[in-house]
Amino acid sequence: MTEVRRLLRETDLPLDAVAARTGLRDATYLVRRFRDRYDITPQRWRRTQRARP
Repeated sequence: MTEVRRLLRETDLPLDAVAARTGLRDATYLVRRFRDRYDITPQRWRRTQRARP
């Protein structure tokens, strides 16, 4: 999940590409795992990280 967060923060890759690069089977599975671990969706997390100064 550390690499997922890095890719979300530093790139504009779609979730399918992030999933593929981090060994997860698809975007749906990535969203489920991310939300279970961090209690936020990857899309929302990405927006909050980019809103920071």
